[in-house]
Amino acid sequence: MFCIPLVAAAAGVLLYGQCNCCEFMVGDVDFNNQCWIDNPICYSRKQLCHEQCMVNKGHKCWRTKPELVAVNFLNYDFIQCEYRDIPATVCEVKICCDTAYVVLSFDNCKRMAFKLYKPVDKGDCGIWIVKKYAYI
Repeated sequence: MFCIPLVAAAAGVLLYGQCNCCEFMVGDVDFNNQCWIDNPICYSRKQLCHEQCMVNKGHKCWRTKPELVAVNFLNYDFIQCEYRDIPATVCEVKICCDTAYVVLSFDNCKRMAFKLYKPVDKGDCGIWIVKKYAYI
């Protein structure tokens, strides 16, 4: 298995590394106190395994970066299309085990938080999927 590194095009502060899984703060965002909305897209196990296989073969490696998955979700899968045309900036990313939290800000001073998880491979090359999102 291999992964081709992909440089994030979005600017911002990225907080990678070990963390205390009991701490759910990223910057000023308390992830325990958010009104989370479930991602309406339901992937089958077969679809998830296919996406993981693509990454393992060196394709779609953006799926291994939670901030890129969040931006992609916003641009292509998000229900409210008015957010698709607003430039988003990755503010912060926190990874804890197989869960990631991403905060995006927009030019209109609004922010969104995303909770992602690794459904197949929990290692460094595992794909991330948006599980929930919240307006903050």
